[in-house]
Amino acid sequence: MFSVECGILVLSAVCFTPSHHQKVEIFTAERFLNSNDLNSGLYEGEVKGRRRFEETQVPHGQGTIYYFTNDRFNRHNYTGSWMNGFREGNGTTNFKDGSIYTGEYRNSLENGAGLIRYSNGNELEAEFVNGKIEGHGVYRYSNGDQREGFFSDNVLDGQAIFTRNDGTTVIEKWQNGTRLAEEDKIVRTGSNLADFQPV
Repeated sequence: MFSVECGILVLSAVCFTPSHHQKVEIFTAERFLNSNDLNSGLYEGEVKGRRRFEETQVPHGQGTIYYFTNDRFNRHNYTGSWMNGFREGNGTTNFKDGSIYTGEYRNSLENGAGLIRYSNGNELEAEFVNGKIEGHGVYRYSNGDQREGFFSDNVLDGQAIFTRNDGTTVIEKWQNGTRLAEEDKIVRTGSNLADFQPV
């Protein structure tokens, strides 16, 4: 491009690459994430974005995040599916106390069917909604006992069925996470009822 101004020939060139011509792709990268409390730490895995523009890259596909040491949810790491920067689909979170959650995620929160394995050998298989235990859940103790009931806002609420490893079955009533022991009803006795002690 050229122009003539006051008898002087001016040459100028304008070269640019519009951003819409840069290809968005999925590739493997390592990134520090610090956009919110749910996803802050060192991420390794698949990302979606433009290779030369780190600010456009978000976790997308399979990846692992190692949470910062000051993580307010006490998490060590998460490995699993990501979509557009959020934990989405199936994955596993390891907590600093040794507990492990394996299950479904939506918008970076536990959502759907999930299983928590505690460091003491107990486990909880339950439904999760927006990061909280909501609805049906089964708590299995390491000694073989089991408690099944409905959760509201992370605590048992309503009727629960407690089954000891000897077969004794007790119908329990819970209110906001507190067992109302005076309302327990033994509906089936196990092999040694003399050993029965409410939990």
